Order: sequence, then structure tokens, then C-alpha cells
Amino acid sequence: MMEMIFDNIYSILGAVALASFGGYITYRNNMKNRTAEAAIKCRNRILVELEGLYPVTQHWDQSIFSRFKQSIIKIESIATEFRHFVPFYRKRAFDTALKNYCNYCNKITWDDVASYSFWPDFPQKRINPREQFNNIVEHLLSFANKK
Repeated sequence: MMEMIFDNIYSILGAVALASFGGYITYRNNMKNRTAEAAIKCRNRILVELEGLYPVTQHWDQSIFSRFKQSIIKIESIATEFRHFVPFYRKRAFDTALKNYCNYCNKITWDDVASYSFWPDFPQKRINPREQFNNIVEHLLSFANKK
């Protein structure tokens, strides 16, 4: 019995290596599929949560500003579920994008938007608050793009 194993050792090792490689390929394909599904789910959930706020319209009513702070918890929850699928080398940028979103939503007020509408270049050149929100959300959604 041992002689038979030693006589066929290269065939046995080749079969084990081939089976391991096949298992690895299957694992990678499943991981890519799960990541793509998670990205689609994350993107859709964020867009549903920000309906009416994003994409940015020409005019924001004063009544919608309470939705900014209310959306933080939901967006953080969605991001926490998706964070597992973000590659390790992009996690810091993802966390920064989420932090920028939360900071913006905590401090945006109707007065900021209204004052920009009246004096866009006074006292210095400023970024339009609507454009800034649009950029922040687009950056956050960029992590959930299909690859």
C-alpha cells in the first residue's frame, strides 16, 4: 500500500494542487459576486434614503433640512454593512467619505443655503452648499460602483 502511494506521489500531489486551485477560483468568483451584490444593495439603499435630497435639485425648501440629520443614522448603518466589502486599502478613504457626509449633515442649515443664494461670492469665494452635498454623496457612492 505504501509503495503504491510513493509510486504515485506526484499524481497525488498534482491532484491535491489542482483541487486546491479549483477551490480558490470558486472562492474568488463567489467573493466577487457577493461584493457586486453588496455594492448594488448599498447604492440603492443610499439613493432611497436620500430621495428628494440627492440628486440635488435647484431649490431646497426649508422643510427638508431636518432630513439631513435624520439620514445620518441610516446612512451610517448602510455604510457599516457595506464596509466589509470595501478593500482594505480603501477603508480609510471610505471612512473619511462617511465622516464628511455626517459632518456636512450635522452643520448644514437653511441659512447657509439662503445666504449663498443671495451673496454667492461674499465675503470670499465659497462652494455652493448644494454642489458640496452633491460631491460628498457622489464620493460616498463611488465606493459602491460596480467593478
